[in-house]
Amino acid sequence: MDDYFLFVDDDDDYSHLLDEVDQKLDSPVPEPPRELFDKSLNEPFATLVNKVPTLLIYVGFSTCGYTVTLSSCTVTLYDPHLSMYDETERWHLRINGEIEGTPHLRPRSTWALKNLVNLCRTYFAKGERDNAIEMARKAQVIARETLPHDHAFHNTLKHIIEAGRVDGNFCNICLKDFSANPGLLEDGYKCDEQKPFCGRCTRLRKTCKGYGVRLKWQAPQGVPKPKTSRNKQQQRSSSGAKAVSTSSSEFSSLVVRPDPSCIVPTDANPMNRYLLNHWSTTLATMVSMVSAPQNPFLVHLTPMISHSTALRAVLCSIAACHLAILRHEDSLHTLATRHRLVAVSSLRQTIQTESPELSLATILMLQVSERLFTMDSGVDHLSGAKAIISQGSVNMRNDSSTSFLLGLCSYHDILASVSRGTSPVFEFNGRFPIEGMESMKELTSVLRIVGRISGMRGRCREDLDVQGYAVESSLNALDQSDDVMSDVEHTVQAYIHAAFIYLHRVWHNEGAPHFSAMKHARSCLTHLSLVPVDSPLVSAQVWPLWTAGCESIDQDQRQFVRVRADSMYEARHLPSLRRIKQDIEEVWKIKDEQRNLIGVDNVDCIKAILRTRQREADLA
Repeated sequence: MDDYFLFVDDDDDYSHLLDEVDQKLDSPVPEPPRELFDKSLNEPFATLVNKVPTLLIYVGFSTCGYTVTLSSCTVTLYDPHLSMYDETERWHLRINGEIEGTPHLRPRSTWALKNLVNLCRTYFAKGERDNAIEMARKAQVIARETLPHDHAFHNTLKHIIEAGRVDGNFCNICLKDFSANPGLLEDGYKCDEQKPFCGRCTRLRKTCKGYGVRLKWQAPQGVPKPKTSRNKQQQRSSSGAKAVSTSSSEFSSLVVRPDPSCIVPTDANPMNRYLLNHWSTTLATMVSMVSAPQNPFLVHLTPMISHSTALRAVLCSIAACHLAILRHEDSLHTLATRHRLVAVSSLRQTIQTESPELSLATILMLQVSERLFTMDSGVDHLSGAKAIISQGSVNMRNDSSTSFLLGLCSYHDILASVSRGTSPVFEFNGRFPIEGMESMKELTSVLRIVGRISGMRGRCREDLDVQGYAVESSLNALDQSDDVMSDVEHTVQAYIHAAFIYLHRVWHNEGAPHFSAMKHARSCLTHLSLVPVDSPLVSAQVWPLWTAGCESIDQDQRQFVRVRADSMYEARHLPSLRRIKQDIEEVWKIKDEQRNLIGVDNVDCIKAILRTRQREADLA
């Protein structure tokens, strides 16, 4: 086959790059001639590379962004540094292709400068001002040689440096504005840091989004980097494709991106930092109904990590479970189990001495983990939460963290009551909105009614009728028919129609093809379809999708349910979403058989799964 060369701009170890290239080419990459390391990018080098069909160039910071023009070869630039901020690919690839003209290399191009400036802005937006200044100064040196007369570009770099020197904890809106236009700072504008809303946002009539969680992520210092000597690399390059290493591939796939919204204890090892970073940047946004920066899982749980080994371990376990699915790595499943055991063991040891709030947070995250990753351990975490709350010390507090925890507890308790076919464990009476957010009060009201419906199971007919009419009246009072609705309102309406279906199943054991069940199923699915699948509110839409989906007879509606469940899984990769689709299809099969026999079905969806699967449906 054709020869391949890898050019490296400095003497740093680059064995991990060789492994990546090996995998992409399905063939080992030979070591480049030694003299290339000692030569600048000049005509002899251009002549040399023109003799091979493919040139691979590793672009580091010191020679960032070479523009390559060759007449007879395809050029690929590997830029791992800049790709740290590329959300789509681990390696940033740029292919120039076969371009007509004289072979030459033009170092320090405007493309490189633009990338450096973008990197400056990224650092600045993340609050890493020292890094922003360093990158801007590097860009200044390059710009003096490449763009000596571009005064606007030089001013941009100057503004970035000046902006980086300004001290202060900007509100999120000001930080965004100054990151996009650092020149504002030079003109005398700044955030006055007033609480709860900064004066600049008030003056400009902007919605100040507060100061968010401005906690600094500790960059990993102990992540193992494969060290391979040049001599070993030469041996490796001659040993063929069998010598491809996997350790460096694992390392490159576990690169931790700095995240200012998470804090890690100083004693956390590199892998735990990586797991907690995945929790804060990815998973926390999937389990919450609220988008950043108000995400209550980050706002309230993040500060607790340093004070609770059990909570830290359960968050690491959740992250490892999710990464095991994304990366198809069994070793991460093992790691998740290990962290979960540590969490349970630590909780047992500290539950009598630790803050009740920390213990409750740990128990609730164990419940979340159980539901999302379909563990079926049989452990009743909600009873453990009730034992903590019944002590009174948590329930008596009146702060946002307590409201968040109790609201989360109520949410999982009510949906667990549906999946178990029992009454809720708690009686919060709607005092604590879902996730502690006032914007979720209306949805909380509907959930409270759902809890009342669960409590109707097993009652005598007279009590059923009294409570059934009362619940029906409450649901009718909440029903709306506005033409324009927000995602929250569509979700609330979906819950209301699902609650009607649930009510008539518990009250009258009625379902499709009864007119009422079919009408509410259709309306519920319509409201769900109007909420984008990437909306945070979709994390709360499993139960209405399940309830309306199970009662759907129309093939188009069933197809929507399948597609919606698949889309939710593809957006989140949570096993519970895949299993809920399987459960709905199982219910359809049972209901269809029943209708074919007697014309109607008296199949309770929840009881059907409890009977056939010997477990609860994953509705939370």
